[in-house]
Amino acid sequence: ADYGVLSAMGFAKRWTFYIDGQGTIARIDKDVNPRSAGADLVASLEEMGVRTVEQTHIPLIPDEPNSD
Repeated sequence: ADYGVLSAMGFAKRWTFYIDGQGTIARIDKDVNPRSAGADLVASLEEMGVRTVEQTHIPLIPDEPNSD
């Protein structure tokens, strides 16, 4: 209830909160569509200047150690 996400019926609304590096709410998306939520999330993060995995050069799957 502190963030206003409960509807009058007591159910949680579909909102996405974007938290910055300092722990502050940087953006709230109150128009979440479950069908496009993943793509919308990526687009919002890009708009906010959040670096992607490709930009940080961090592999998604770490290299396996050699068994030699």
